[in-house]
Amino acid sequence: EYRGQTVQNPWFGQYKDTKGHVFVNHGRKYYTNFQQLLNWHHLFAEKHDIEIMVGHEYYSTRTTALRADRKVTFDPHIGELANAVVAGEDHTSYTAKYNTEGFFGRALYNYMERYFGEASFRYDATSRFQAEPKDNRWGKFWSVSGGWLLNKESWFKKLEANWVDEIKLKASYGEQGNDQIDPFQYMTTYG
Repeated sequence: EYRGQTVQNPWFGQYKDTKGHVFVNHGRKYYTNFQQLLNWHHLFAEKHDIEIMVGHEYYSTRTTALRADRKVTFDPHIGELANAVVAGEDHTSYTAKYNTEGFFGRALYNYMERYFGEASFRYDATSRFQAEPKDNRWGKFWSVSGGWLLNKESWFKKLEANWVDEIKLKASYGEQGNDQIDPFQYMTTYG
């Protein structure tokens, strides 16, 4: 929540010609984030460690703004629009909305804390993209990875490399999206 008031004096400076100037602005932002997560973890035969997580997330913001100015003030100490008689050039208001929604999952596996695998998948939507055709709002993003802790292998221990605490070989690949663009890029607008 923000509210600002400014009064410029009518006697000297850049606002002398306007015989005083009043500026008022107000802004408000609402943020909402809902997450639902389910986790499952189990160790089989002291060797196979499996962890699975699935979830849903909804994120929403709503921003409202109002701003106006007036000239020719009655009293240089009152920061309200009613204190001036001539409408200024900067008066506007707007409301902006932004929403995302996603469904996601992740599976982790490791064998004796030596070999590791992970896979993840997200199905996300954003209000920044056009609604028609319907597929434009939703995107599918995935990743896979694997790892191998070499220092846990018996052949590595025979090397007697005591100066190595941990050495891991890793590989991964994935896809991701980005909606950090200005809103309404998919349509012609007027300003």
